[in-house]
Amino acid sequence: MNVTIIGCDGAYPRVNGATSAYLVQDNETKVLLDCGSGSISRLQNHIELKELDGIVISHYHADHYADLECMQFATMLDTFEKKRENPLVIYGPGEEQMLTYKNFCKGNTFKGKESFTIGSLTFETKLNKHGIEAYSIKVTNEDGECLVYTGDTGYYDELPVFCEEASLLIAESSCYEYERGKLAGHMTGGEAGIVAEKSGVNTLILTHLPHYGDVEKMVDEAKQFFNGEVILARYDSCIEV
Repeated sequence: MNVTIIGCDGAYPRVNGATSAYLVQDNETKVLLDCGSGSISRLQNHIELKELDGIVISHYHADHYADLECMQFATMLDTFEKKRENPLVIYGPGEEQMLTYKNFCKGNTFKGKESFTIGSLTFETKLNKHGIEAYSIKVTNEDGECLVYTGDTGYYDELPVFCEEASLLIAESSCYEYERGKLAGHMTGGEAGIVAEKSGVNTLILTHLPHYGDVEKMVDEAKQFFNGEVILARYDSCIEV
């Protein structure tokens, strides 16, 4: 199983960038975790849109789902042109109506702790601490390889427990240690390091990065609490789980 960083900016995309979007590939299965602003453009550097099997949305802040309607429309056009045979499967919290698009996209909803499959991948959800209903997402393939994507969340004690089976943690790092506790519903790089250390993962990817300050310093902040590998998310980087 591999994960490719499509978008990693918080709030809005940098020049030629994208907000939250992570392509998970396992054999023939291709699923996008979140579909933020600019993500559909950057995704096409790695796969054709017709190849995508599913999308899982962590929550409905625009930097995590802004390109979803564009993807639905692209799916329709690919179906008309006979490039795509099967509907795109879309999972997210809330109303199924906004996820389903005619016969081209099949929407499914989750609430609280749930489990579902897309292709060879199993997904589990965990309700986060955020301003709106938002989820962490665990992804496991048939060989037992596992990653967790936190989406947006403040630190809470149950989060490391949810991550315990994972070898890779993709964790939001929206602010610096000097800002800890000042931005509700978000974690610092240090707090992401705490989650990684308590859960026992091997590798931590810091993402949902701020547009100010020296983001490279977040790696050092995470390493104060985590003894494993720390990677700063960058567009187009691919990590094997």
